[in-house]
Amino acid sequence: MFIVTQIRNESKRIEEWVKYHNHIIGVEKFIIYDDHSNDETLSILNELSKKYHIITFSTNKNGHYLDSNNPNVYGTIDLHNRILNS
Repeated sequence: MFIVTQIRNESKRIEEWVKYHNHIIGVEKFIIYDDHSNDETLSILNELSKKYHIITFSTNKNGHYLDSNNPNVYGTIDLHNRILNS
């Protein structure tokens, strides 16, 4: 089983999220699109990839956000378009 997701600045919870989805849900492969994180998210994913099968794609620019005050809110923009924007 695999999971595809998009993240940004998730350093506080990405390790717990990966472990939960691997150990509890049974996800074996993670495909993660990083939307220009400017915290330690990518470093943490790099360390986690030594133990878990994680493929990370990253961008050097921000995607299109619905609410510029809260970059984690995408509203009605579907995942496919969010990934394309990243």
